[in-house]
Amino acid sequence: MRNIVLSTLIWALAWGTALADDRPLDDFFGQFTGVGIADSGTFETSDISHRDLAVLIEPAEDGFKLTWTTYFVSSTSDADVSLKEKSATLTFKRTDDQNRFDALGTGDPLAGAPATWARLDGNSLIVNSLQVKTNGKYDVTSYIRTLTEDGLDVTFIRFKNGNVTRRVRADLTRDN
Repeated sequence: MRNIVLSTLIWALAWGTALADDRPLDDFFGQFTGVGIADSGTFETSDISHRDLAVLIEPAEDGFKLTWTTYFVSSTSDADVSLKEKSATLTFKRTDDQNRFDALGTGDPLAGAPATWARLDGNSLIVNSLQVKTNGKYDVTSYIRTLTEDGLDVTFIRFKNGNVTRRVRADLTRDN
């Protein structure tokens, strides 16, 4: 199982990164909004949904603070449709490696607490999280935020036990 976790993690970390000199962290600061498309990872069109996204990346002591919000339509039937919002904030502190940041309060993934870190890679700011459940099952998530001329391209991918369970692809525009 450990080999599967490691190979999945390596793939997630390498996937979608740019082949350029690392951009300075300050280049990523700002407010970004836009739309994206999510799927369940099974390529079934019935599992595709739209998302409105907002990302705020701002300076924090020796690192950065990242807030992201997702707005989406949820329905259990045609008559029961509602707008849902999910939001999260993490603060990252620079490590001895200039391009790696650890989330404050990050835990031990083998004890069930997510380990979350970020790194600069070319034009991308990549945030990864790894958590191993008490039953041995695991989750790996990766957010790849790549600078574009107008804002950010965002790719999110979630693996559960080696299977892709969610992907989101979004184009965000810098608001400020």
